Amino acid sequence: MGITSYSFVLAFVPIVVIIWSLLLRIQYHHSTLAILFIIFASLWFIGSYDYRFALIMLGTATSNYYGVKLIKKYVVFFSGKHLPLF
Repeated sequence: MGITSYSFVLAFVPIVVIIWSLLLRIQYHHSTLAILFIIFASLWFIGSYDYRFALIMLGTATSNYYGVKLIKKYVVFFSGKHLPLF
């Protein structure tokens, strides 16, 4: 499924946008479920082309998340300032 295909434009995008907006309405202040849904929808879209790209993106997102947590831990430790992370 390419980004210019009819199946992407007429099926994938509307379904993802509808589900995402419903999840945001359900969880007004805490949109963790909506964020996870968008991540998995993105992985599914990329994986529909080639599963290896989805694995690369999942690995990159995971390493970025834990890298930011590690940076935050050291900034708080050395400076004493609390930085918000999600």
